[in-house]
Amino acid sequence: MGIQQIISTIDGQIKIIDSLSTLAKQKERAIIKNEIDNVELINKQELSTIEKLNGLAEAKLDAINNYLESLGIFENENIRELLDDNVSQDEKKELDKKENEFKASVRLLVERNKLNNRLIKLQLSQIDIMLSSLSAPVSNNYSGQGQVDNGDVQKRTVFEFSV
Repeated sequence: MGIQQIISTIDGQIKIIDSLSTLAKQKERAIIKNEIDNVELINKQELSTIEKLNGLAEAKLDAINNYLESLGIFENENIRELLDDNVSQDEKKELDKKENEFKASVRLLVERNKLNNRLIKLQLSQIDIMLSSLSAPVSNNYSGQGQVDNGDVQKRTVFEFSV
């Protein structure tokens, strides 16, 4: 039960990270389509999924500690070395395989989150440009003194009046 419980927990973590990656892909589409409500919904789903991942991380540490304690090992400074020294070659290969799958899933998730971050920054930049263009003064503007002005009086924009 010991090593299989650890492998099963790692498998669960990989599945959750893959689901986070799927959510990141959905968020990417929502950002591109400017569906802010969907982005907020996906963020909430991500938070609950991350909580599940944290729970599995704790369960994995508990399973590792229980396994090592069942072998009479109570120090766990370098857990991976202790596991490698106390499991069969087949179990070691399976642990290595799961570790590589885990790392690949995390790398994919990181890349998708970086892309989403860039997309969000791009959208914010576009919003800033749009706001700037709306608030830019025109060459002829009403000066507030009852006449059209060509630049002698300080120009006012819509945003200055609304503030």
